[in-house]
Amino acid sequence: MALNLYTWKQQTTSVARNIVLQIIRSSATPLSTKDIFHQAVKVHADRSQATWTGTRTPTATDAPAPPNPDHPIRSVNYLKNVVIPDLVKRRQIEQVHAQRSLSQREIEQRLASMTKAQRAQAGDISQTINVFLWKPKVSGPRPVQKVKPQEPFLEEAGVNEDWSHLNRRRQRAREASVNRDLKWMKKVHRAKQEGIAQAEASTS
Repeated sequence: MALNLYTWKQQTTSVARNIVLQIIRSSATPLSTKDIFHQAVKVHADRSQATWTGTRTPTATDAPAPPNPDHPIRSVNYLKNVVIPDLVKRRQIEQVHAQRSLSQREIEQRLASMTKAQRAQAGDISQTINVFLWKPKVSGPRPVQKVKPQEPFLEEAGVNEDWSHLNRRRQRAREASVNRDLKWMKKVHRAKQEGIAQAEASTS
């Protein structure tokens, strides 16, 4: 009997990503990985767009076939370990933490799995469990960068001029001259503004 010497490629396809992304985006609430898988297997994708094209990665083991070999989402493990991490990497989905109330059946199952001593130590079993769900990643608006108003008279005084062609002594002298001119321009401008304000006050 010939052995299956090939295993399934651990990479996503656009079909698999689109199925999962559509399920998450269409849900009004975040979904667990199992919820996503249960909905995904109901999606009948085109068989010509299956998860693989006949090329598999050689391996020395006889790997078992996945539960749904002809479906783009072939197993829960493939969804959990391949498709979802790829969507997270692409910044299309994100994980959220929540708490879910246990059903009575789940509480009974938990109690049944404990020994008598464990039940005595546990006391009242918690009615909730922590769960991690998936939802679309919302890209917030980019923060608006505040444009710092340019200080007046910088260009007129020559602050932004290129002095690299001058030696250090001349650069220092030019900088001192520009600073003096800038202070003088500001002083003149301030005097003009004060004169305008006084004139307006006298006419009002």
